[in-house]
Amino acid sequence: MRTDAKKPKPDAPLRAICYHRCSTEEQDLEAQRRATALECEREDWTVVEAIDDQGWSAKDTKRPGLQRALAMLANKEAEVLVVAKLDRLSRSVYDFIGISDQAKAQGWDICIKDLRLDTTHPNGELVLTILSALSQWERRMISLRTRESLAVKRSQGIVGGRQSMDPELAAQIVEWRKQGFTRQAICDTLNEAGKPTPFGAKEWKSSSLDRLFEREGLVKKRKEKAAK
Repeated sequence: MRTDAKKPKPDAPLRAICYHRCSTEEQDLEAQRRATALECEREDWTVVEAIDDQGWSAKDTKRPGLQRALAMLANKEAEVLVVAKLDRLSRSVYDFIGISDQAKAQGWDICIKDLRLDTTHPNGELVLTILSALSQWERRMISLRTRESLAVKRSQGIVGGRQSMDPELAAQIVEWRKQGFTRQAICDTLNEAGKPTPFGAKEWKSSSLDRLFEREGLVKKRKEKAAK
C-alpha cells in the first residue's frame, strides 16, 4: 500500500500525460479518462494532454498515441505518464519494464491507478525495482533452460532439432548401396529391423537416404543436377 512518504514536491505541480487505450471501437474510453483525471486531481498534477489509442491492441508498444506520449515525456513536456490500468499500457512484462527503464533514464515517472503503482512515491519505486528484478531473473532462467536442453540434445546426437545418423549405420547403408541394393530394399531392411530414422519420420523412405548418398558421392547432388 502507498504510504504518505513522497519525493520532495517541486515548486510547481507536476505535469501529467494521461494515456488511454482500447482494442475495439465498441469499448468505451470514458471510464479510463475519468480514472486518470481523478488521479491527477487527487495528486494535484496538471494534465498537459490526454492521449487515446482507440482500436489498438497492447501486443507491442508500436501505437501512435503511446509513441507520441513517450516522445513528449522524453522532450520534458511532462513529468508523469498516467494510465488507469496496466493492461492499457502493456500486456507484456518485458514491454512494461522497457518503458520503465526508459522513464528512469529520462527522468520521468509512471502512475498506474489499478496497481497503486506510482513512482513519484518511494513505494512505487520499490515495486518497480522488484518487477524489474523478477523480469531479469525470468529471462536468465529461460536462457539457462534453453542451454541445458541443447546440451542434452547434443549428448543424444541431436543437432539443430534433428538426430544425427549413427556412423556405423550410415556406413552399413553406404555399403549396401555399393553392393547394388536399391533404395527401397535398404529402407525395407531398416524398417523391418526397427531402426529409428534420424529425421523424426515414422519409417525409412527412399528420400531419407538422399542426403547420405549425396555426401558419399553415390548420387549427384541436387544443385549439380539442376545446373545440367
